[in-house]
Amino acid sequence: MQEHDPSEENAEFANAGHISSKFMLAQRGFRTLHHRLSLALEPMRLTPVQFSVLEQLRGTTDLSVGQLAKNLGCDQTRVSAQIGVLLRRALLELHVERDRRFRRVELTPQGRDLLEVAMQLWESTMNDLSREVGTDAQRVINSLAALSFADSGNAGQRRPE
Repeated sequence: MQEHDPSEENAEFANAGHISSKFMLAQRGFRTLHHRLSLALEPMRLTPVQFSVLEQLRGTTDLSVGQLAKNLGCDQTRVSAQIGVLLRRALLELHVERDRRFRRVELTPQGRDLLEVAMQLWESTMNDLSREVGTDAQRVINSLAALSFADSGNAGQRRPE
């Protein structure tokens, strides 16, 4: 079996020509990353978004649904839908304060156990991807996340067409 040489794809990407070509390839790369992570988490019956919800709750007991949505860079409706799925699987507990305006989410022991295994799958997949692309895949994700948070200050502003 021939060993994979990530420098070939890196050279192909570098020679892609126009920035728009690189942008489209980067979008395809993100979809590939999402697909690979989805496949890795499939045995746990988790999506990457559900994994992210669980991971955000690791080590904390006082995170509100609103703060969780903000941390994930999603709207509260999407996070609430994912919380509903995780509640039905008994991976989370939801605590509602008296005035019902504040909802706090917490991992259950079953959720912590599942997250521990899912973290191993995630790390293994990230290591595989890093070897394939010849760079630290987690660093790439961190850079994209930083860009997303930097752009969140411009939310609501019209972007150039």
